[in-house]
Parts: sequence; C-alpha cells; structure tokens
Amino acid sequence: MSTVCPRPSVSRGPPERHYDPIVPFIAGSVATVAFLRPIARRHLHMPAALRTGTAALEGTKAVVLQRVDVNGGRVRIGGEEWSARAYMEDQVLEPGTRVEVVKIEGATALVYE
Repeated sequence: MSTVCPRPSVSRGPPERHYDPIVPFIAGSVATVAFLRPIARRHLHMPAALRTGTAALEGTKAVVLQRVDVNGGRVRIGGEEWSARAYMEDQVLEPGTRVEVVKIEGATALVYE
C-alpha cells in the first residue's frame, strides 16, 4: 500500500512575494527626491551676482559704438565690443547712446534704450 502525505501544502514552503523589491525602490526614490530637490531649487534660482557667461551680461549697461537698429550695429559692454540689434523693431540707437542689454542671442546683444 502506498503512503500519501497528509498535508502536501506544508512541504511546498511559503508562497513567493514578487512585490518585495518594490518597497526599497519606493523608499530610495522618495529619499533621493527629498535630498536632491533643495539642491536643484538653489541652482535654478541663482542670484544675479553668481551668474556667469552671457547670462551675467543681461541687465548691464552698454554704449552704442555704431548705429544700432533691427539689422545690427556695435556696442561696448564692460570694455568688450559686441555686435548688437535693437530689441524693439522700430527703434534706432545712435552712437554714444547708453542702453541696457536685454538679452544675448548667440554673439549678438539685444539692447533697449
């Protein structure tokens, strides 16, 4: 006569839980966002004193060297000569006029009186 195991479910062991790796992943993601978000916000809202490159030139004063209109001209920004265009299409700026740099597009300054 053959013998049958009275409780076959006991011999299988506990059922596998496939969601176990999700818990550490979620915890790690939340911790990373909580740690990095303040650092990212500080870099996004950088004060004007810490700006570098062309971003530092926006808002500075310049002097027109050659007539500036929508097609072009030359200005002096902080001792350097830059190509420039008028920010407003109908504006014409004569040499000697003090202007403000509104924006830098490539190597061209957009200026406004």
